[in-house]
Amino acid sequence: MKIELSPQLRIVKSGPELSLFYPPGIKKDLEIARGGGLLSQLTTFINPPGRWDSDSAYLQIDVLGFVGLYGGTNPHAEAVRIIRAFCGLGLALRLFEMKSEYSSSSTPPGSLQIHRQGVDDKFTFYCSISLDDNVSRAINGLTLDMIGGSISNEHEQLAWADRQFESMRAVFAVGKKADALLLASQWFFDGHGHSSDQLLKYIQTTIVLEILLGDKATSEQTGLGILLGNRCAYLIGSSQGERKEVLDTFAEIYGIRSQIVHRGKHRLSFSERVLFQKLRWMCRRVIRREIELLKAEKN
Repeated sequence: MKIELSPQLRIVKSGPELSLFYPPGIKKDLEIARGGGLLSQLTTFINPPGRWDSDSAYLQIDVLGFVGLYGGTNPHAEAVRIIRAFCGLGLALRLFEMKSEYSSSSTPPGSLQIHRQGVDDKFTFYCSISLDDNVSRAINGLTLDMIGGSISNEHEQLAWADRQFESMRAVFAVGKKADALLLASQWFFDGHGHSSDQLLKYIQTTIVLEILLGDKATSEQTGLGILLGNRCAYLIGSSQGERKEVLDTFAEIYGIRSQIVHRGKHRLSFSERVLFQKLRWMCRRVIRREIELLKAEKN
């Protein structure tokens, strides 16, 4: 099985072909994290298994350039950005959902398995680089979104996943046109992270809308909050009533953002946590709408 999302990015199933072209690393005394359900064993290369797990699919990224033994180079950073964007898009499209706000510290940390292409075009295992703890814990918290129980069997799960992969393909395959959308998806993923700092995650999530809907020149004249609210309402609202509701809700949401940034807060109240969920809903709608516009432009 191979799902091509772009020439640079694909999901591959473990098997003889994967081991032949990308030999696995040296086995370590660590267990591979698993989840339940089809495709839920998608992993960004949990610690080197000595062999690829026969029950898993892997996210595979091609990057050009030097990757050191401890990371820190541009190709390594690019690969991590692509992982965050992939996960963020999956959350926005409801392919994934976050299992809980916190994960067990006993879960093995995620890592990248780096393979180097030689002059003969063959790939050899080079090293394993651990992911940042926040990124790793967030990835381990992902599971397939069953859409409130409306997906009840494997056939429906495959059909839903196939449609969402098609949307991802529309983003990853268009190059620079999708730069803002990919960056926003990275922040959307970060805003779902397993940090206990709810205020930080709130700010990270508002940045999604600032990336996709903001405009420095216009915002200096009209005010960023007003600009974002109007653009959000007209992008995702399908009627005058819906647009007014989005505008009113967004004003409350952005008011909390201003309190956090300019006056400081200790925590989110219950009503503010409810607004945080509405903020995430708005981000999902805006990201999906931007993907629809990309598809329409391509067609």
